[in-house]
Amino acid sequence: MFKALAIGLAGLLLIPVLVIGAVAGGFGDADPDLELPAEDLSELEAAVLAQPAIHLTASARGDVENGAINPRVLRIMLLVAQTHELGPVGPLITGHSYYVKGTTVVSNHILGRAVDILGVNGAPVSPTNLAAREVMEAILALPESMQPHELGGPWVLTNGRMWTFTKDHLDHIHVGWRW
Repeated sequence: MFKALAIGLAGLLLIPVLVIGAVAGGFGDADPDLELPAEDLSELEAAVLAQPAIHLTASARGDVENGAINPRVLRIMLLVAQTHELGPVGPLITGHSYYVKGTTVVSNHILGRAVDILGVNGAPVSPTNLAAREVMEAILALPESMQPHELGGPWVLTNGRMWTFTKDHLDHIHVGWRW
């Protein structure tokens, strides 16, 4: 019981730091993997697992618990969960194909660098779920240093630097990083 309480408290304390960092652009342009000591990655994982607005699938929960997910993926889920309920969320690694559909390109999911969000605010992601569109727009509005390399979903959107894609993504939001 105390462990669960401590994890929940750690998550609540970490969330304002992430939000302030995102707004202020405080995460910089450095590789986020190199910025986090192990204990901070553990705190990110605990915060995602404790966040009531993030509904991970069982396999996605296992991927987070196993420490296999890139901190940028964890941060983006926590940031978006501040304003939207996400779920189901997954696959992260487990359950995703090794290659990007129809190619021989290794999927960023397999490397722990991507997440699929299947529902937003209690409704499936679809062209009619405007909350899902808000999530994509919010990700596009993040400071450049926090933006993903890949953002797919039901809408073609741009922020002037990157475009989203829709092919094979009309029923979920995909957020991923190439490195």
